[in-house]
Amino acid sequence: DGYDVLSDIQRGFSDIDSPGALENKIIKIKTKKIKKIELLQRFQNTIAIYSEGKSCALYDWKQYYSEWKTIPFIQKENGFKILNYYDQEKFIPITIKELQNALDESCSFAPLVSSIKDVTITTSKIMIKIIITNNDGSISEKTIKYWVNIGC
Repeated sequence: DGYDVLSDIQRGFSDIDSPGALENKIIKIKTKKIKKIELLQRFQNTIAIYSEGKSCALYDWKQYYSEWKTIPFIQKENGFKILNYYDQEKFIPITIKELQNALDESCSFAPLVSSIKDVTITTSKIMIKIIITNNDGSISEKTIKYWVNIGC
């Protein structure tokens, strides 16, 4: 059933070098025991600071999460083709004061945010959600998370 299929799905690799590294990869899931399978993709953006050869990412602070987008099934590939779906400029509204406080708390070397050119928004995680509808109508779900190396 779908639960067994999800249990067998491997994480693949935990880190990727860029958010586009998964683009156009094909995910194939072979089973005849399920009624329907759906794959969705989303990304997470994080704020990072780079200064004097050092870096610090605010993983434990505010994040931007995209909407889930359906990964298309490509008939001729007999699999799902991962999207080029990320935008390293999107983030939630924040104030300079909030950012300065977060940097002061999380980054031991945090300079004043007046040096805003050192602050970057970067895609830190790509998530793939697999939803399987079993023949009996029950639904199984698993999310696979790929961390993007951002130099921190």
